[in-house]
Amino acid sequence: MPGPDSDVLGANRLNEAEIQLLASLQGAELEAAPAGKAALEKRGERYLSFLEDWSGAWSSLTGKGLIEGDEAGYRFTDTGRPLAKACHAERPDSYWYYYQKFYPAAFASAAH
Repeated sequence: MPGPDSDVLGANRLNEAEIQLLASLQGAELEAAPAGKAALEKRGERYLSFLEDWSGAWSSLTGKGLIEGDEAGYRFTDTGRPLAKACHAERPDSYWYYYQKFYPAAFASAAH
């Protein structure tokens, strides 16, 4: 499902769970909302049926040096911040995923 920032995201080999987690942390930061693990998982509910399993994303993003912190609060590293902005711009919630399915189906429809 390529989008406007796919080159940035793809070049860093992020999986969907990592992208969603970075986007959610970016959203929390923009809204000055809590950034603990429980709060971010609650934000993840915005992805509805498109929510990926984030269980491995916490440690992989920390291991890649993109986020730091613990269950009480996460924050971006200097390396992670620009990627998180790209993730949030492209996939802030479930709408991006819906559009990836809706538009091709609509244009392929005989009703169109």
